[in-house]
Amino acid sequence: MQVIITSLTAFTEHTLHRVLAKRKTTVFTSRNKHAFWKDQLRTEIGLLLTEKMLLNMGMNENALHTLTRNTYGKPLLPDAKVDFNISHSGNLVVAVCSHIKHVGIDLEQNRSIDISEYESFFHPKEWALLSLSNSEKIFFDIWTKKESLLKTKGLGFQTDLSSINIFDENETKYHFHSIPIPDYSCTICSTFPPKEVRVSYYSTEQELLNEMV
Repeated sequence: MQVIITSLTAFTEHTLHRVLAKRKTTVFTSRNKHAFWKDQLRTEIGLLLTEKMLLNMGMNENALHTLTRNTYGKPLLPDAKVDFNISHSGNLVVAVCSHIKHVGIDLEQNRSIDISEYESFFHPKEWALLSLSNSEKIFFDIWTKKESLLKTKGLGFQTDLSSINIFDENETKYHFHSIPIPDYSCTICSTFPPKEVRVSYYSTEQELLNEMV
């Protein structure tokens, strides 16, 4: 399983044009128009990282033109054995790719929130832990597990989030793997126990684009 983390802290609006020029296909691109360039940059870098990882796994470049989304919006390659997923929050973009299906990833920047406002999004067993701890770190850790699980299942936020319980014993076929990132919570969910998770990190435009051959 391969994970790439990219920090956008040093990136500029000109980076967006360079990223778009590096993209291998325009078939699979941003679904939504963004009011701010950095929002579009997050999305496009996620797609660029996905293309890179798929090519690294031996996918033919022509296969990239078959990239699509399921009815809930999850990106996929029809009939391919590989699976992948993207997430972004704050100044980071993360992408995961695996030779084995299925995987999902979620990233959330840890920040100050009123936890009580989110009770309706959690299963009672999850909420019992959250209300007891009243910890924003635990909140985001549970949230990224919930969202990565949804992504692994190929579901979207149309799903009643309170019906998803990450502590449910019936969900034991799903495995969670946390990626330690300061000030962030990041979780991979998969239908298999990951034997190896290789993490690469890019912090400058040069590091990122030099790798995108």
